[in-house]
Amino acid sequence: MKYSVNCKTEIIATTGPSLHTVEQLCYAMSLGIRNFRLALSSRERDVCQYIRNIRIAEKRSGSKAEVLLDFPADRPRTAEMEPTLLKENCIYVFCDTDKKRGDEIAVNGFENVINLLKENDRIFFRDGKIQLRVKDINLAERKVSALCYNSTTDLRTNCSCVFPDTDIIYQPIVDLDIQALERLRKSGLSPDWFALSFASDKASVKMMRDLSFILTVLFFFMTFAGG
Repeated sequence: MKYSVNCKTEIIATTGPSLHTVEQLCYAMSLGIRNFRLALSSRERDVCQYIRNIRIAEKRSGSKAEVLLDFPADRPRTAEMEPTLLKENCIYVFCDTDKKRGDEIAVNGFENVINLLKENDRIFFRDGKIQLRVKDINLAERKVSALCYNSTTDLRTNCSCVFPDTDIIYQPIVDLDIQALERLRKSGLSPDWFALSFASDKASVKMMRDLSFILTVLFFFMTFAGG
């Protein structure tokens, strides 16, 4: 068996609160970072300003940087909440945002998956650092009670939620993603790469590939047309 030794490994740095200013980006580039991931899952971020800062850092550093625009798909995500460390062996109630009462945990889009859940199905937050099992499903109130059996970090606003024991299909592109792309187009800013954080089936991958091709062509002509 032959192995290729001509592969290249590069660092991809995720932009965020600690990496978004021109000065921070210039420092990252001085360390050899040339690829910056911009996650569309954080809807409050100004994607135009983030990419604009990266382009400014390019000119200051004299090095080419590439932007990877990462689509999150429509996975359910926790609504606004105070950071909370879930306690192991404790029961927590999850619901959609308009059903929240008291200490229940609201998850945007959670109601869409309730019909697909069964008792003992697992629910993961934060890449599996928080794990629960479904104990009761209240279809009348559209709420789910789950037992926490692993918790190594806190649960906070905008944490994605996955269900490894179900066959839930997530839409790869949502309206908020299209709005972000439209803002970029109007601002004359273009990413270099498109990625999908969570692909639930082959159709999602094909849709993302087709969209990436269309967007690449669109941004290419936009650049040479001066926006």
